Amino acid sequence: MPFRSRSIVASVLLLASVGQACACGLAWSPNPADALLSAKLTNRLAIVVFTGSDWSRSTAQLDQEVLMNVEFTDFATRHFALANADFPQRNLPAKELLAENTEFASRHKITKWPTLLAIRPDGSEFGRIEYGGENAFDLLKRLEEWQARYQTESSSVRIFVE
Repeated sequence: MPFRSRSIVASVLLLASVGQACACGLAWSPNPADALLSAKLTNRLAIVVFTGSDWSRSTAQLDQEVLMNVEFTDFATRHFALANADFPQRNLPAKELLAENTEFASRHKITKWPTLLAIRPDGSEFGRIEYGGENAFDLLKRLEEWQARYQTESSSVRIFVE
């Protein structure tokens, strides 16, 4: 393969990897506002995971035991708009992103890391899980329940409006 072709392939792979905000391989947005916009455009819930990637043991456990689980990741990427609002103590994100994520966490009264927050397209809270060591199966079950409940809720709203 000529050098130029290899450079293009390497650039495409690099750009594709930039969209991955955590080791789990899910396509996380680092900004909850982006996930909320996606949720509005697709009429689905946004899931924002508030993490402390370099200081929280629970975050590491969530990443390894849940977010790397294939069934969990498949379901999450198909049914939700995803964001990871990370609050590292080293390798801080850009000041603007940190400020936005801090304001978002404050508005939603996040006091424990990690927390998974389900948000309706209108920005209101739908559900919350303050992670306490649950396994992938248990959290997948919760996401499935949220998805089913949201489908019912959004269907009744459409019927009422029409």
